Amino acid sequence: MKKLIYSMLAMALVAMTFTSCEDVPMPYGWPFENTENPTQTAEPKGDGTVEHPFNVAGAENYIASGGDANAVVYVEGTISEIKSIDTSNYGNAEYFISDDGTTKGQFTVYRGYALGNKKFTSKDEIKIGDKVVVCGKLVDFNGTKEFTSGNYIYSLNGQTAKPAETNTPETAYTVAEAIAKIKDGTAPSEGVYVKGIISEVTSYNATYKSITYYISDDGKAKDLQVYSGKGLNGADFTGKEDLKVGQSVVIFGILKDYNGKPEIDKENKLISISGASTPGSQESTAESPLTVAQAISLVTADPTYSKEVFVKGTISEIKSYNGTYKSITYYISDDGTTTGQLQIYSGKGKDGADFASKDDLKVGETVVVNGLLKSYNGTPEIDKNSKIVTPGSTTPGTTGGIGTVSGNTITVKAADFKLENAKDMGTQTLADGTKLTFDKGTNTNAPKFYTAGDGTIRMYPTNKVDIVSGKKIASITLNCDSYNGTDYTAEGLLKSAPGTVALDKLVYTVSGINATSLTLTNGAEGTGGTKQLRIVSMTITYAN
Repeated sequence: MKKLIYSMLAMALVAMTFTSCEDVPMPYGWPFENTENPTQTAEPKGDGTVEHPFNVAGAENYIASGGDANAVVYVEGTISEIKSIDTSNYGNAEYFISDDGTTKGQFTVYRGYALGNKKFTSKDEIKIGDKVVVCGKLVDFNGTKEFTSGNYIYSLNGQTAKPAETNTPETAYTVAEAIAKIKDGTAPSEGVYVKGIISEVTSYNATYKSITYYISDDGKAKDLQVYSGKGLNGADFTGKEDLKVGQSVVIFGILKDYNGKPEIDKENKLISISGASTPGSQESTAESPLTVAQAISLVTADPTYSKEVFVKGTISEIKSYNGTYKSITYYISDDGTTTGQLQIYSGKGKDGADFASKDDLKVGETVVVNGLLKSYNGTPEIDKNSKIVTPGSTTPGTTGGIGTVSGNTITVKAADFKLENAKDMGTQTLADGTKLTFDKGTNTNAPKFYTAGDGTIRMYPTNKVDIVSGKKIASITLNCDSYNGTDYTAEGLLKSAPGTVALDKLVYTVSGINATSLTLTNGAEGTGGTKQLRIVSMTITYAN
């Protein structure tokens, strides 16, 4: 009997023991239970094209292996987290994607646009779990691999946006299409490309150096008037004879209805022209040289053109020095930028003198060049052995615009922009043709110039500047301002895409750029003086 009682007591004790442990958590996870939130382990896939987009692992691998930060690529994934969607100001969103839709190994999509590269208008346009293909540029920002700003959703849950109508020189509207848009009120308010055949040349305006003429699809009817048009790339015409009936043209300008008649409004320009004659066919001399645009138009209209000419332009790029022939290959343009430039191949110096080195010419110098104008494999150029008949108007170490050019660098001080106090920076072009475009980002204040001290450029949180050059940029140095013990370095939060940023006291160095364009962004958040980036001067060093 005692044995039976003891057995029952033992069983009751065991039952109580298990019951009392029911709510006590296990000291260790079950096998295969993931409590560490490890990074994603998917295999890299895709090649970054729209047909074969990267998966998230492939995107990370692309960045880690030194992929081109300027290349536009496609990445597919599932939205795993949404940080913010701005529908009131800039219409972009910050969110994360991963290969499996969880937060494991998720990838940052920084300030991207909605489906079809449109602004977000509703916070419901995306949600966690949506499958997306994102298009944009991939960067490594201070160790974080991400899509840089300006990306957009190409595909959302398998649906792509209806492609926008494209209008380029290659897909220019026909005359009939242009007229239809004018009549039904769908003509864009900005300039468009229209192709046609000149059917009548009406008049020449000597004051504006422009021609009014008509084009049609068949070259016979006076279907569409081109009012007070300019020559190739906006060049001046010299007379009514510069255009001929029968020439095929592509024109860029604004479509409008003028008293019931369709026309391309004034200030339009020719993008291409083919036929028996072209603007700028007049004889040239040292005293009356061709513009660069006129020289290019001669070769573009007639690829067999080969004639000795005089051309005036501003040196926009210096390519190389030939020690054997003591010559320099360089480029000139009408405005000193790398747009619409003409190559001077293996050219000589003043009156045919030898050059001693590449440094004998400087970007920003204005020259008149005498030589054989021709087309080389479709590229307009002045052939070898040309000579400079009028030397440059600037000298080494001085400026031919904003900033000081020296060798492969240009240094610009904030005061060099010569803006009024508290003036928006806008877009500025430096002496060597490099263009700086300032933007306010999501801030209500745009970057501004202030005259205090030696002058500074003030960039507020999320302000950015896009820097675009015709040459590869190796590095950039920014010297920042300090006042009453406050260092205006945006708290060390400058961002560069591409490039690696380092701050030493008041000097930012952006290295490893190796690209013709980049974006610098004030990555600070909030308000206050320390959040500002105040730039006193900037030095850009180009790759050799």
